[in-house]
Amino acid sequence: MNANDESLKPLFIPLKGVYYDAFESGIKDTEYRMHGARWNVKTCPPGRRVVLSRGYGKRRRMTGVILKSYASLEPTTSVDWLACYGAGGEAFCIKILTDRPSAEKSGAPLSSPPNSDRPLFKRV
Repeated sequence: MNANDESLKPLFIPLKGVYYDAFESGIKDTEYRMHGARWNVKTCPPGRRVVLSRGYGKRRRMTGVILKSYASLEPTTSVDWLACYGAGGEAFCIKILTDRPSAEKSGAPLSSPPNSDRPLFKRV
């Protein structure tokens, strides 16, 4: 699979609201998924276009491009990872540059995600 292949469709990545909002505001730039057949270096090559969606609806979406992707064990110790995937496994990290200017780049104040007293990835 080649990211420059014109026939390669953008990768659809549905996100929980708090994570979509973090991408939208510029707080988050990397998505974490369980490393496997769907999420790996072949399916997520740098240069591939992505569509980030707030859930599965069509109202809140933004596009971007994968800058870098790699496997790592580091994110698997976060509270959010454990709540979603449980213990074990390997994370696949997808660093994304969104097409929308983030609040930080545009000079607008950053908005806190819901439950802003809770970090997006808290170590256990």
